[in-house]
Amino acid sequence: KVTEAGKSGTASTNGDESMFTEMYAAFSDLHSGRVIFDPTGSIMLDQLLGGGLPRGKTVEMFSEPGVGKTHLAVHISEAIIEHIADGDVLYMEPETALLGEVDEATAGAQVSDLLAGTLREQMGRRFALMVPQTFEEAEALLDGRWEKNKTTGEMVQKTKGFMDNPRLRLVIIDSITQLIPEECLHLPIGHWRPGIEAQAQSQFFKKYKALAARRGIT
Repeated sequence: KVTEAGKSGTASTNGDESMFTEMYAAFSDLHSGRVIFDPTGSIMLDQLLGGGLPRGKTVEMFSEPGVGKTHLAVHISEAIIEHIADGDVLYMEPETALLGEVDEATAGAQVSDLLAGTLREQMGRRFALMVPQTFEEAEALLDGRWEKNKTTGEMVQKTKGFMDNPRLRLVIIDSITQLIPEECLHLPIGHWRPGIEAQAQSQFFKKYKALAARRGIT
């Protein structure tokens, strides 16, 4: 009902060829009953999105720095854990905004105050906070560690990844622009291949977009 009201209101204001009318048409499948929606933790945001986050879809959040993308991602993570009985969350955070100051006594980083309540309680159980720096490290977290069998030449999984968890419902990367290809770590700045970051990001999304859709992971 919210979607239809928004569609008719937009069309009457801006004309049938408006950008928003085209967007509604392009995403009509999200409101046809074929997609399951997961809550964001905000009733108003759920209504604006037509029901919440579409399960199995890739969702991108972008804006100017400092407007609250990380706060929103944390809020969504908490909503998934609280409202979905079999919903686990993997939060990959190259920016380390959720890690506080280093504790000299333990030589480890303390978790930010942003992670309170449910997420702090579920840390290491239903909520995992990981800090990859490269696309290859992120891939290893999702897929586990694989090695080639010297006899058969086949790839064998040595350790399981988060994608092997049937309860995994949400994966957040905050943010994807902070990940770099592994080979860039070993090259001087200015000697990276042109387009290497964009190529790695594109391949990463193509692979996990298909896997996430198949397994119902957002």
